[in-house]
Amino acid sequence: QTAQGMRYLTVLTVACVVANAAAYLTPSLRVPSSQDLRLETANHKLAMNRWRNSPLAARVMMNMSRKEKNKLKKAERVEKQQQAAAVAQKTDALLDALFDQIEATKRDLGQITDVLNQLAEYKPELGKGAILQGDWKLAFVNKADCIHDFGTGLGKLPGTAILDMFISFDASGKVVLTEVCRVVGPFPNVKNELMGEWTYAEGAVGFNKDAAESGLRSTYNAMMDGRNKRTDASTGFRVRTVASDVKYVDQDVLVLFTADGGEMVWEREENLTKELGRLLRQDLTKEKEGGGVLDPVSAVAEIVSPSGRKPWEFWK
Repeated sequence: QTAQGMRYLTVLTVACVVANAAAYLTPSLRVPSSQDLRLETANHKLAMNRWRNSPLAARVMMNMSRKEKNKLKKAERVEKQQQAAAVAQKTDALLDALFDQIEATKRDLGQITDVLNQLAEYKPELGKGAILQGDWKLAFVNKADCIHDFGTGLGKLPGTAILDMFISFDASGKVVLTEVCRVVGPFPNVKNELMGEWTYAEGAVGFNKDAAESGLRSTYNAMMDGRNKRTDASTGFRVRTVASDVKYVDQDVLVLFTADGGEMVWEREENLTKELGRLLRQDLTKEKEGGGVLDPVSAVAEIVSPSGRKPWEFWK
């Protein structure tokens, strides 16, 4: 009887341990962290690759019917969709938290940095950066000097302030960075453009010699200033390359980190021509006539009472 009791106690103990472990690992009872999701995805890929490359898998697949193979493929697709849905749910929550801070009355730069670092954990594989193609508008930057180093630097001139900034990448490898600047006085806004080529290679920039060719690199070889005067290397323009690290990107949001500690958040711009026309105070109803400029008095009034906070006005 004593021996039977010991065996019964042992079985009961093992059952309790198994039940507790199962409860802990049940997804509905434990919310996976970003590290859990990345580890699970990596382990799953490793296990599947090992399985597909094993001799046993080849023999099993040969002996499976077409119906069984289709079921297996369907199960793999469902699992990938579930993993993608979990990642999308997490990134959506982080992006909501990010833009809540960006649009807040008083921004918490530390919290914004924390959210950006969390988003970086979900950065997708970009290949050659095709998802970067298109037009982007600056939504936030953590340091005012960052926009001058990233752009033309003309916004530092006396009586000049950057109103908005855009960057455009096309499929042919061309890049255009556009600044719209406000000039003090009864003058319309002006547009400065940097033009050149862009490349993207997987891997963090690192900002050192060994990692010089990785990340996002924009090499500017020409500029068009607010007077529509073009300068290039032959007329004194200093060719330069701006390196940045793509921390996160999706169809709507782009996060870049720069070498000097800059953190930049960009939003997809769907109609760049219309937005530039608005910022330059062009009358779009007279577009066929070459555009127009609003009353200079209105321009002065807007300078005195600016509407809205700009992305780089992080101190407000």
